[in-house]
Amino acid sequence: MAVRIENNVVTGYEPELGVDEITIPEGVTEIAPRAFFASNLYKVNFPQSLKKIGESAFEFCRNLQYADLPDTVTDLEDRCFAVTGVHEVKIPKGVTVIKKGIYDGCMGYETLTIPGWVTEIGELAFSANRGLKTVVIEEGVEKIGHRAFNGNPDLEDLSFPRSVKEVDSYAFDGSGAPKSVTIPGNVKTVWFEAFCGNMGIREAILEEGVEEVDTRAFAYCKSLEKVSLPSTLKKLNFRAFSGCTELSEIMIPEGVTEIPDYAFYACKRLTEITIPASVTKIGAKAFAGCKRLKKVNLPEHEIEIGADAFAGTLL
Repeated sequence: MAVRIENNVVTGYEPELGVDEITIPEGVTEIAPRAFFASNLYKVNFPQSLKKIGESAFEFCRNLQYADLPDTVTDLEDRCFAVTGVHEVKIPKGVTVIKKGIYDGCMGYETLTIPGWVTEIGELAFSANRGLKTVVIEEGVEKIGHRAFNGNPDLEDLSFPRSVKEVDSYAFDGSGAPKSVTIPGNVKTVWFEAFCGNMGIREAILEEGVEEVDTRAFAYCKSLEKVSLPSTLKKLNFRAFSGCTELSEIMIPEGVTEIPDYAFYACKRLTEITIPASVTKIGAKAFAGCKRLKKVNLPEHEIEIGADAFAGTLL
């Protein structure tokens, strides 16, 4: 048999001329790391006894289009289906963490649902999935990892659940969705570089309860037009909205004490900004490069203004 099995574990595969479909027999509980690495398989039929698929087990199986996983699987290791042509992604009910790069570089499917029993989407899990257009992340998912959906320019629609508590840096960098994102009030800090470089976001709503926007959280979101900041907001960080070239208006709430360096750098459509009375400092180049900015309403008290805070504006 082309499939090598030892102690109910598939340890390797010897390709056979003209064979592009295999059935792994019942009784097999595990597929070892790299067991089918870069093979020419088109379809794999898995047994109901399967529990684990090892790291890179099917990586670079570029012709693999059908790999329907049974719900008995509880462990999918890093990059196990990376760079394949799978037509459908089904997350088994026993899998609660989607690990690093599992479907990185796949190009065979257009829709994806992350079920609510998954709590974490790992680093690069669905990165560079060209052709992926719709992603539904169900309520229950709590963490989205570093570059999890990075480099998906065809992505048109992505639902963002209120259950999410953490988004790592560049999670949606270079992707065309989500178009709108709402950060619930139970999230006190909008995460470091979470939406940095996203191409699709047009509106960001931060609900009452959010207190801080971390460094580069929305930087270089070049489609971002509207941001709603809550009255509970206390702190903006370095380059929070830097490079949001379509952002035309934003109201900074009373309670924010500092506009940090480069906070709104190169927000080219801003024409007017009101600085609330609570602000005591405007950082270096905070509004530099805002080419259309022609009016700034400052509080009556004296505030510290950093170097080139308004350089390159109409002031």
